[in-house]
Amino acid sequence: RNKPEFKFRGEIKMKKLYLVALLALAILLGVSDCAQAALTSSLRPKIAIPEGYEQFNFISQMGWHWANMAVIMAQSQANEPLGPIYLVYKGEVIGLEWMWTEQMTQEVNIIIDEGLGPEAYEPLPSLVLPPLPVGVTMDHIDIGFLPRGHGGMLEEPHWHLHLYFITEEEKAGIVLTEG
Repeated sequence: RNKPEFKFRGEIKMKKLYLVALLALAILLGVSDCAQAALTSSLRPKIAIPEGYEQFNFISQMGWHWANMAVIMAQSQANEPLGPIYLVYKGEVIGLEWMWTEQMTQEVNIIIDEGLGPEAYEPLPSLVLPPLPVGVTMDHIDIGFLPRGHGGMLEEPHWHLHLYFITEEEKAGIVLTEG
């Protein structure tokens, strides 16, 4: 019995939608609405901030932002999403953040030929999740658009993606209480 063959030759236009990749990542990592709530702060596995990261600002309900500015500058020059930025509150990493602009989601042409081998497509850049300790789970994801941008790293309109390891109730209690 002959198996049907699928052959396609042509060009597909698509957007570099990092959001889709991140949401798939979140699903693969097991986003759970109750898993994190079952852990108290003292029992959560601790996430270390890598070498080269510096604290640069505090935002209520997000905590202190830690970034490696050399990495951020290189990503910006390469027109890639910025991050990860570590979100820290009371000495604990509570989440990760990435930012990207519309320009970072330009159309790309992907050529697909009959072979469908590695040479048949142009891979899109990946957002790399830093290594997380065993037992770390995400509680929820926040995605937002800032049409006017903000001071600091990205003053033009851009998207934010936050992956949180704490509950929304815990996040709501984050206020500036440390220096």
